[in-house]
Amino acid sequence: MKKILFLPLLLFASAAVCQAKGPKSPKKEIVFVFENDAHSTLSGYAKIVTLKDSILAETKNVITASGGDFSADFMSRSTLGTKTEGAGIIQIMNKVGYDYVVPGNHDFDFGVPVMEDNFKSLEAVTVCCNFQETGVDESVFAGYSIRKIGGVKVAVVGVATPKTISSRNAKLFSDDDGNLRYTFNEDRLADLVQQNVDEARSVGKADYVIVLSHLGDKKNGSVTSLDLITGTSGIDAVLDAHAHSVIPERFVENKNGEDVLLMSTGLKFANIGLLTIGSDGSVSSKLIPTQDLEPDADTQAFIDALEAAHE
Repeated sequence: MKKILFLPLLLFASAAVCQAKGPKSPKKEIVFVFENDAHSTLSGYAKIVTLKDSILAETKNVITASGGDFSADFMSRSTLGTKTEGAGIIQIMNKVGYDYVVPGNHDFDFGVPVMEDNFKSLEAVTVCCNFQETGVDESVFAGYSIRKIGGVKVAVVGVATPKTISSRNAKLFSDDDGNLRYTFNEDRLADLVQQNVDEARSVGKADYVIVLSHLGDKKNGSVTSLDLITGTSGIDAVLDAHAHSVIPERFVENKNGEDVLLMSTGLKFANIGLLTIGSDGSVSSKLIPTQDLEPDADTQAFIDALEAAHE
């Protein structure tokens, strides 16, 4: 049996640390348990529970988040997502107990109505500030959400890639006359994120702002997470997705010359990310390879039964 290579939270802090902008520090560490681009890799969900339970033994201040692309089977050996049009993956995520998600481009593969039904069934809070109906000023999902945890307020802002609408799938987002019904606001994406960050801090009194980003750090013909960071201020960390990059911890200067932490876990649960807001106000991150984790037995049994029901 493999041993779980997980040590107490004092190992979360790495050599490079970004001092958060929040005026207060949490009473005890706050840990985001994060994954991105799972693409129906079902075994990873049982392992994320194992890791989360290990952290809960150290601190109750745990937030579980996904960077999107979970409800489709792109590059996966499982067919559960396709057979259930994503609904089966939602059931597993509810079993795990996610707190926040941002939609990825592949979460729209079965069309917007199916996506909306799936996300209504999801017990986590969906955040995405830039997905809107054309001509409607409000976003389809909440742009951000604030949670008081560890004695401080943490805001989570969501942003999805404008590349979700491509020439190949534009009809999924169009009316019967071929007019686009939805937009991801590529031309004002940074401004929308900035508005939500500013509101979270000024109105919501957030001490820390974490962005769930399905943008990716690689040039893809649209806005990247690097573009977002360099074009905004007030963000403490960006948990990134879409490009399938493996980024344990990287610091990028925002438009004010302040360091913003960037992290991404790769693809198909190769790693699980841990973002830690320390009791000293520091923000750090690291990746835990899932090969070092045993699956949680109860969660794995739930997944196995769900797969068997859809064979």
